[in-house]
Amino acid sequence: MPIFRIRLLKSYLLVFSTLITLETMAHTNSPPVDVVAPIPGSVEENRAGYGWLNASSEVEADSLFRQECPRPTASGSMTFCIPRNSSLDAAYSLAGNNFEAAFTNLALDNAYEQMILQRAAVSPASNTWNLPSCIASSPRAQQMKTDIEAIKGMTVAQTNAHIRTLADQIKAITNINEASRTAEQKRNLEDLKRRHLMAIKLRATRQSFDSNRMAQAFLLDKQLGEAQKRECPPAVGIPRKCMSIRRNRDRMRLAFPSVFAGGLRESESFNNDTDRTFWEQKTFAANLEGLERCGTTPYTRFESSIYKLMGYNGAANPIPGAGTGPGSGSGSGCAVSDQDAAAIEQGKKTVDAAFTGDQGYPLIVTANDANRDGNADGAYTFAHMTGRSATAATNPRMANAFSALSQAATDMKNVQEMNAAVSMTTFCQDRRNLADIARLQPQAVRQAVLDQNNDRSREALTRLMCQKGIMSQFQADDQTLDCAPGVTGDPASSEGMKVKRVNYGFPFQSSSNYTIKTLPNGTLEVATKINYVFNFDPSISPGSPGYLGNAAVPEANRKTRAQQEAEFNANTTAWTQKSTAFLNSAAGAVADPKVTFKIEKCIGCTNTTPPVVNVSECYYRVMPSSFPTDFPGSAWDPHRCWYKMQGGVPTRMYGDWQDAGGFTTAMNDHTIMHETGHNLGLADEYVADYYPAHPVGEDGATGCNNSTMAGNTAACNVLYRRHLLEMVRPARVCPRP
Repeated sequence: MPIFRIRLLKSYLLVFSTLITLETMAHTNSPPVDVVAPIPGSVEENRAGYGWLNASSEVEADSLFRQECPRPTASGSMTFCIPRNSSLDAAYSLAGNNFEAAFTNLALDNAYEQMILQRAAVSPASNTWNLPSCIASSPRAQQMKTDIEAIKGMTVAQTNAHIRTLADQIKAITNINEASRTAEQKRNLEDLKRRHLMAIKLRATRQSFDSNRMAQAFLLDKQLGEAQKRECPPAVGIPRKCMSIRRNRDRMRLAFPSVFAGGLRESESFNNDTDRTFWEQKTFAANLEGLERCGTTPYTRFESSIYKLMGYNGAANPIPGAGTGPGSGSGSGCAVSDQDAAAIEQGKKTVDAAFTGDQGYPLIVTANDANRDGNADGAYTFAHMTGRSATAATNPRMANAFSALSQAATDMKNVQEMNAAVSMTTFCQDRRNLADIARLQPQAVRQAVLDQNNDRSREALTRLMCQKGIMSQFQADDQTLDCAPGVTGDPASSEGMKVKRVNYGFPFQSSSNYTIKTLPNGTLEVATKINYVFNFDPSISPGSPGYLGNAAVPEANRKTRAQQEAEFNANTTAWTQKSTAFLNSAAGAVADPKVTFKIEKCIGCTNTTPPVVNVSECYYRVMPSSFPTDFPGSAWDPHRCWYKMQGGVPTRMYGDWQDAGGFTTAMNDHTIMHETGHNLGLADEYVADYYPAHPVGEDGATGCNNSTMAGNTAACNVLYRRHLLEMVRPARVCPRP
């Protein structure tokens, strides 16, 4: 999965950069679904909300809640170690030394917490539901109720101020040496952390019910659904589906329960709108009064109102050829006008046409002004902005369409609140064991694991889920969690375990091809031979048939084949040396797992021996939209440096794109570390509109994040334990042959 880099002469602009004189690619650093904006000095951005909180980043949350099941011992059993001074202590004692019951108690508490958070977010003036009988004696659940009741009436500004205050108080105590803290300070610290986390949970839950974010999530699901239908091209003889898309799709669905009927389980069961209507009617019966109107449900009205808003935006008034009479509505007062029907059809066509390709989502939702024309570029975002500012006097069509979208979103929130209300009446009957909770509220189980304050507690809970078969609920993404095809051998053998697979992100792919071997001292050696392939660019080489032979190529940029090849050989040798040194230095700071690296240059390999990295003077992955105009009649070549005279000045027209399969000889050290990480199985950790619902890295999610997989400066060249665990994951989870 590539990182998009267009060069800036003097400075970087977050992860993405561009020469002012070069055409900007369609990709931006705009997140696919609006983030929960950071509170300065306190809470950082997130998109996933409840179920992913209590970690320094969403990427860290994914690593703390490990979805792989480790190898069992020879007898097939797994052992647990319950550390003291953790939130498991009380539950462990209450459960009478029954570990599964202890975890079930924790998950039940979180299931209750998730539902009362939803009510607090949608109807803060409503009473908080009382504790169900099965958790009536839980001090933790009662504390949850008390904490939520204390803050649910706060405004957004008050909540943010509350979080900042708590964060400052936490910092004041943590700045004191731990050995010097008084007993009262220690108690206060735990209380402050609990209240701080609860406020963050409420804030994130509120954001999951934001109408605009709900619409973005709906559109994102359509894009991912279209992409998920397609087969990925086979590589190195390994045909696979793009299952990493499924993982991102599940993640996003669980983050927006009002859009996706409370989570993945229900939304998966709807084959069509009729099925969803039946589910809503069966679930809510009389409570649906006022929500099910004119044969439509809130969900179908929400969808059509998105299309109508887009279809009317910028359209002629009236829309030509559509007529003005009633359309295909049913019943008195339910008829849809021909104009509305035409707008809905046009909006849907716009979405469907964009989503036929992997790059469609930014065209619909991206809010950045990529063209510097003062307007939002995404068709939906532009329409939403126009509708929000429209009035009945200035633009009645857009005002009505925006009102319809807002009302449908409100109805969907009410449906979700009713869903929680119905669930509360059967809370204990429906959640008799841990498997029931994981099936009904996977976010609650995940959050219960993340709420633990140490690795050993989390590991114990994860192992129990594996032993009971519950982890399968979280393993829809077999692209990263399976072993075959693509993983063979044993790390303890002389040949080692071979990892030879294609890693799919969205919409990119990269080839992982490395060996994991257990050294005599128990360290795991990760070794790979990268096959750098030289790509000659004749357009900058005087005397070559492809050389344009004019002043469009500055003299300083002209290089013969021999010069280009010499630069290729010198740089590729340096890249492997620097990568090995960096990876070993980073790994040396991590105690567990112990990993060492050996990165080599593949000598004498054919041009197809994986992992292949094509290297040229210039590389631009996708043909720029202006290319046919810039170079009429020319055939696009991504490995050619495209120069032309601009106002009498020789100018290179397009910037570089570096990815795991395409380098340029001018690639800097920071990018080399990042792309080498891809070749070893690591994913990107930065925000981009072409990575929908992709987990982001450490605090300050759109910047450096202190991870080499997230940024492109020297300060970002850091690997965490989670990175090493990901690389050696096959050695942990794949069975021996």
